[in-house]
Amino acid sequence: MRLVGKNKSTKTKLFKDPEALRKALNPTRWEILKEILEKQDYPANIARRMGMDPQKVYYHINELRKTGLIKVVRTKDIRGATARIYRSVAPAMSVVAKENWQEKSSKEIVVPEFLKDFYSKGEFDAKIVVGSPDPHGPHNARARDGYYVGDLAMYLGSLASETDLCTRLDTEVREKELEKNLVLLGGPIVNRVMAEVNDDLPIKIVEGAVNKISSSNTGEEYREDHGLLVKEVNPWNYDKSILVVAGNSINGTKGAIIGLTNYGESFGEKPEKVFQALDLDGDGVADSAEIKE
Repeated sequence: MRLVGKNKSTKTKLFKDPEALRKALNPTRWEILKEILEKQDYPANIARRMGMDPQKVYYHINELRKTGLIKVVRTKDIRGATARIYRSVAPAMSVVAKENWQEKSSKEIVVPEFLKDFYSKGEFDAKIVVGSPDPHGPHNARARDGYYVGDLAMYLGSLASETDLCTRLDTEVREKELEKNLVLLGGPIVNRVMAEVNDDLPIKIVEGAVNKISSSNTGEEYREDHGLLVKEVNPWNYDKSILVVAGNSINGTKGAIIGLTNYGESFGEKPEKVFQALDLDGDGVADSAEIKE
């Protein structure tokens, strides 16, 4: 008999230890688990919501953590002490009695070679940094392409068995977070983190009356709606990587995302690509992309 957890990407996790199953089915522990399913939180708050003794809740949470049913997702400073925030590893669980049962996966996840650095044990392991929609930076600019992060995150999340909160505005990203794997969305005018790496990229955005993309690989310059996709070593931590997805216009950024999602499986370990954004249905929004280099 085994306990099975299903996460949002339908990935199944099996808890084969009978002792783990016995612990999970403890009535008090099960109620605490349901509380954590409703809202990730730290033990003292969970105890307060449930009207239970905090020490008792601490004990049961520690036992749940040992089974692998919950995990620490972050910490929080509360009155000088560090509190651990817990969440369940899956929003749905079931008991499987048949020992030789196996889930039949309808789709095998294949992560493109150049993106493998951004995943660890199936979990997306990077921060996506997008420009703030508020005026900021030397140009006092507002990012208008930030909502495309939804398209980008949906694609990156589809390659993961598990994801967590991972998006930061360029104005709020912390110095320590810059040392992680980074996905930078948007050009240097609206994304301050992108601005710090732009000049060192083999394909970069050159500011002007009309922004253009300049490629040192071919010597070509691209105006109108073009986007770029470049993977480089993270300059804040050489053991990590950055992936730049940006354009010389809003449609250019959208074209870069479309290029990534449509053609990414064919790219090598270190892509340096330029895409032309195409508006095939004539509604003013890019809906396709062509690889220029």
